[in-house]
Amino acid sequence: ITGRVQGIVPRSLLLSPSGTVRVKDRSALTLNCSTSSNNGTTDINNIKWYKIDDDNQSLLPPSGQRRAVAEGDKLIVQLYWTQINITDNGQYRCRWQQFNQVKDVKVSVE
Repeated sequence: ITGRVQGIVPRSLLLSPSGTVRVKDRSALTLNCSTSSNNGTTDINNIKWYKIDDDNQSLLPPSGQRRAVAEGDKLIVQLYWTQINITDNGQYRCRWQQFNQVKDVKVSVE
């Protein structure tokens, strides 16, 4: 039997930038966590940013500010700093609780 399934859109998170981000002390930085598809069904409160503690166990509230931006059918939840500092070094996680999706990015402040 062959056929196509219609109306099912896979849900995933996309990070920009991703991998390791190097930034100068006291400069601005914006991390973008976007959904692959929104279709008006995503509650922005289900997408959260965390800083992963040094023990790699605890999820802490990050020091940056959070904002949400709609772009077409995507929802982008940003974590941003106007002046990042050395204490903001570390691993950050974007989590979409509704679909149990996570993406991590490392921030290196120099």
